[in-house]
Formats: sequence, structure tokens, C-alpha cells
Amino acid sequence: MDKKLKNLAERKEIPEKLVDIATGIRQLRNIGAHASLGELTEQEIPILNDLTRAILDYVYSAPHLASIAASSLLALKAKKTT
Repeated sequence: MDKKLKNLAERKEIPEKLVDIATGIRQLRNIGAHASLGELTEQEIPILNDLTRAILDYVYSAPHLASIAASSLLALKAKKTT
């Protein structure tokens, strides 16, 4: 996963910061998945949640919101010209 994300960042399809976030998720995920590494603490669980939400917002919410904003601007411009 790490190599694929870095490749996407190199191609400018995702920002480098997103790779950093995904790396943080992977590190916390490993703790949760492997008992020998310990357990996630109550303090780490919200961090994992926030990092995951950041990726989902970037990938899904941000493009949708940008599309809505662009459509709204076009509608306003069209309304002004009529």
C-alpha cells in the first residue's frame, strides 16, 4: 500500500500529505491487528478515526463539494447575464 500511495503522490493524483496520513493509519492499524504489538489506547482510537476521515473527506467529500460550488457559481453567473 505504501508504494502505491507514494506513486499516486509522485504523479500528483493525491497530495503528499495524504500519504503521510495513510502511513499514520497503517501504523495504528498494525497495533490493532497484531496482539504482540500491544493494544490501541483510548487516546489513539480518535486519532485513527480522524486520520481515516481525513482521507475519506479528501477522496469523496472534497470533490463533491467542489463540484457543487462550481455548479452554483455557474448558475449565479448565468442568472446575472439574463
